[in-house]
Formats: sequence, structure tokens, C-alpha cells
Amino acid sequence: LYSKLQKAYPKSQACMRLPLDFTRSPPAFAAALDAYARSYVRKGVPSLFADLKPLCAEGAWSRVLFGEIVEGWVGALEATGAFPDTCEKEPPSTLMWARVLLAQYYDSCGDTAAALSQLDMAIGHTPTCLDLYLFKARVYKHAGHASAAARWMEEARKMDLADRYLNTKATRYLLRADCVPEAEATIALFTKDGGSTLHEMQCVWFELELAASYLRTGDYGRALKNFAHVEQHFADIGEDQFDFHTYCVRKMTLREYVKMVRFEDTLHGHAFYVTAACGIVDTYLRIVAKPARDAAAAAAEEAGGGLSVQERKKAESKRRKAEAKAKAEAEAQAKRDADA
Repeated sequence: LYSKLQKAYPKSQACMRLPLDFTRSPPAFAAALDAYARSYVRKGVPSLFADLKPLCAEGAWSRVLFGEIVEGWVGALEATGAFPDTCEKEPPSTLMWARVLLAQYYDSCGDTAAALSQLDMAIGHTPTCLDLYLFKARVYKHAGHASAAARWMEEARKMDLADRYLNTKATRYLLRADCVPEAEATIALFTKDGGSTLHEMQCVWFELELAASYLRTGDYGRALKNFAHVEQHFADIGEDQFDFHTYCVRKMTLREYVKMVRFEDTLHGHAFYVTAACGIVDTYLRIVAKPARDAAAAAAEEAGGGLSVQERKKAESKRRKAEAKAKAEAEAQAKRDADA
């Protein structure tokens, strides 16, 4: 059926993409993937893997086969400058985007080292391609390295200072790395009065990320304050709707009135409100549990494990030196990665 549709509608991308979802024959899958994805790799479409990601989901039969096919592309492009089974030379950028696709595949499989290796080679090939730095930051985020992810996202932002999307992404990544001052300075570049108007603008995502950062660092007062700001925003939204009841009936915009009423029914089920409410509950629970934890820590310290005061001081000094050394090594390694 789809073969006939492809002949009837040769420019239809849907007719080429849909067979990949239900094809169970490896040769047929490889042929369909070649027909669909090669043109996007040539054009350098960054969102290609987002379209093909369901084929690489955990448990999908095509997961391993997909990786083998893309690895074959990269190997052939490195060796001959052309895709397998063809003699047509490809532009140099094709190899770079094939590496990006392979890196995203490795990332989805949890192979962070292989993904970073492919992205490093792609960056070495074209260091001015902004998307490569975004992908590298995303790989570090998936691996749980928030500080490294924030650093690479900041590198991407600096390549285009006028891009509001990059500014937003860099701010999010900095907050997730608990770099609050840097995040506030970054978002202030696109706001008036140095970011002091974010609360008045009801910038909910920023307040949620900021509150989560404060919660992770144990600053429960500021975390609770920002979570409460989000709750207040939704209360204001609910109160603002009262003006529309008489307005919509008077102007006979009944369709919009029904939409507004339905919106009110689901207002407190919005993801932002649920996140804020759960954050408030979590913060209060931590505040209640804090005295018990402090008492337990004080008792353990008083007991000292049978050590004298001098021995405990010496052990604490060694621990601090070890933490400082580990932090310095991590920063040095991050700097070497950035220079590379």
C-alpha cells in the first residue's frame, strides 16, 4: 500500500515515515530508513532524531538495527565520503550530521562516553555549529552532570547573544546546576530593570526552577517563597476571570465564554500549579524533619565514634581537604573538556 502511495505522492514525507513504525523485516526497515533519513542528514536537520526516537525506544525490536545502520553510514562516509552502496560523494557536512545522529542514538541508549566522542569529533569538524553545543549540553544533562551541562549550554548561548531561546535554556541549566546568581544575571539580559519584573510578568517556569534550586541547597525559606509566588499567580488568574462573565455575555462571544469556563474547571490541574503545590508540601515536610536530623547529627557528633576532640578535628580537616581536592580536579577536568 505505502509503496503505491509513495509512487503516487513522491513528495509526501508521511508515506515514507509511517512504514518505519510497523515494518518487521530488517532489510525492509533498512531500505525504508535509508529512503527517509538520508535526505535529512544531507540537509542537516537537527530535529531528525526527535522524529526517529520511537524506533530506538527501550524494548523496540529496531533499536539495535537502527544503531548498526547509522554506524554503517558514519563508517562509509569516513572511508569513502559517500553513503553505503553509492558512489555519489557527499558534502563534508553530511558526515558531521551523521555523527550527530549517531551521538543522539548513543545518548538514548545511555552510552554517554560514545555520544560525547561523536560530538567532540563533530565539533572539531565544524566548531561554529551552534546546535552541536546544545546536543552536548543535553548529553551531559541526561548523564546527570548538571554543572557540565550548564557550562556547554552557556557556550551555545554566547555564540548568539540575541537568541531568546538560548538565553532561556542557559538560565534553566544554570538553575539546575544551582548557579542562582549566574542564572539571574543571564535572564536579566532580556528583561527590564535587571530581572526584577519577573514576578510581575508571572514568569512561572523561572520561579519553579529557582524554588527547586533553593530546595536542593537547603534554603527552605526562599524555596517556599517562590513556590508560593506560583500559587498566587494561579489565584490571580482565577480572580481575573470574574470580569469576563458579564463581558462575554454582553458581547455575545459565547464560544469563548464556554472555553473560559472549561479552563477554570482545569486551572488547578495545570502542571505548573501541581509542581508548585507538591513543592510547598515537600518544603514543609523537610522543615519539619530538619530538627530531628539536626538532633541526630549532634548526637552522632557528640558521641564522636570513640574519638577524642583532637582526632575528630583532624578527621574533619582531612575530609575538607579531600572535598576541596576533588572539587579542584573536577573543575580542571571540566576546563580541559571545554578547551578540547
